[in-house]
Amino acid sequence: MAGPSEIGVSPIITRIRVRVLEADMGFSREFMGNETEYELNPVRGALVLVMDGAAITTGPSYILRAEYFGFTDANGEVVLSAPKGNFTLMVNPRPYNRDPACFWRGRVSVEGNETFAVKFFLYRLNPMEINVNIRSAHPESIVTLGFKLPINGSYYVGSPAIVYYTPAGEIRLYREDIGRSIELEEASRNLWRNPRINYLADWPGGLRTVKIVSIRDFSAYILPDMTYLPVERVILEELETG
Repeated sequence: MAGPSEIGVSPIITRIRVRVLEADMGFSREFMGNETEYELNPVRGALVLVMDGAAITTGPSYILRAEYFGFTDANGEVVLSAPKGNFTLMVNPRPYNRDPACFWRGRVSVEGNETFAVKFFLYRLNPMEINVNIRSAHPESIVTLGFKLPINGSYYVGSPAIVYYTPAGEIRLYREDIGRSIELEEASRNLWRNPRINYLADWPGGLRTVKIVSIRDFSAYILPDMTYLPVERVILEELETG
């Protein structure tokens, strides 16, 4: 007679619907973080994973190792199958970059067919302080930027985008995560609108933070209203399945 260890038990499979939504809160030097005027829009093409344990490994390239994953449709939704239990829900709203830091993570408990909404609120913080140190020996500008996180909530911080004039009068965009500058008129919509956020750590609201960026160029003037630090607040909600 077979013992308990010899009997295979199939896990109970459930269906999980995940909705990924985003709101662009615009530009400002100061946000409260509890603004009520915004529009949530569906995120198409977001990568969603549901699994227990490590979901990503590194190697020559980043490799996804998840049994249950999919991409959201035009309505920002994806339906996944997963066994009943506790899982880490992972969402990459901008999957052109699959660095582990680009995946937001939240813990969920799946007891049956569940529906979850993951809401990303993007704030573009204009600098409260700007200081530029030009190294005349070679084309380099050391730019120090001071920012204040929105007062309420906690936030994931991204890489700053700096818009500046060159001595020749060109307007250029520098993204720290890319490591080079380009003419602003040549910047694609995706490059301008899709920041890179680090979801490995979040920071309390109201915190003052300083970013020091080295630009391999002479910057004659930093445009303060176009220069920004992207930060996001993420809210996970369990919805009633109807």
